[in-house]
Amino acid sequence: MTARDHVWLFWEWDEDCYLADDLLSRAAARHIRAKTFPIEAIRSLSRDALVANPPIILWDRAGDAYDEARHLADWAEALGSRVINPVRGMLLAKNKGILHRLLLQRDLPVPHTQFLNDASALEEFHASNGKYLVLKPVRSGGGEGVRMQQWCEGCLREAMQSRPGETWLLQEYIEAATMAGRRAWFRVFYLFGDVRICWWDNRTHIYDFMPCAEVNRLGFHDLCMLGIRIGATLPMQFFSTEIAYREDGKPVIVDYINDPCDLRCKTRIPNGVPPELLDWIFGRLFDLALALTPQSGSFPAPATNV
Repeated sequence: MTARDHVWLFWEWDEDCYLADDLLSRAAARHIRAKTFPIEAIRSLSRDALVANPPIILWDRAGDAYDEARHLADWAEALGSRVINPVRGMLLAKNKGILHRLLLQRDLPVPHTQFLNDASALEEFHASNGKYLVLKPVRSGGGEGVRMQQWCEGCLREAMQSRPGETWLLQEYIEAATMAGRRAWFRVFYLFGDVRICWWDNRTHIYDFMPCAEVNRLGFHDLCMLGIRIGATLPMQFFSTEIAYREDGKPVIVDYINDPCDLRCKTRIPNGVPPELLDWIFGRLFDLALALTPQSGSFPAPATNV
């Protein structure tokens, strides 16, 4: 009987080709059986082949855009694979309204928010939301449709009318505190019950990795706990969230869930993720795949690109 592959990666975004290559090279160095499938290979992958050898972990970065990948990921999960992230998690991540209510129910700190379904309802929110506002469409990702501006009823009407029938979140604007000499705005990455933290400036989108020792030294334990609590709330294995500290020193979850995460490395683009973060992601992924692998005397085959 052929040993199960440790990790499969489904991908469709052209820029993920670098992530796929990195996965394969790192997997080979650790004797991990890995395969990567661009969308063309996903379309030719039969259900029978999946049933015959489901991976220990399937990392699906194509199912949000292609039904073929989503359906195969569903089958893999039914066959016992750990899927990052299953379709129920992906769909939930795209609905900020449901996420907002879930986080509120669990007493997690989120910005003061009003839901708008009709541009004619804007007048009643003028007094309660202050000078600056953040307007977000409920169903969007990657900052799509988000507006940050001074109160201007005409501008908000125009933004809402650009997406007819959309529900919108009208949120307070968060002014970040200064801590350790920096704006206290962060990206917290969650993967299989563990978290890592990056300084992240929402104006420049520049990351800086924060080692665990620095988290402890600076007292940012709230960020770790909030990341873990969000992860425990959702049927997702990997995501990032934006958390800022208000000027009163209290943390607030500014942008709830980012999935799939942009994992282009800082060595390729200035606002890419730090290489230390990728080291952690791959290490965590491979460690779990090995821990979940049934004991076998067979030596792993080399990692291969499909």
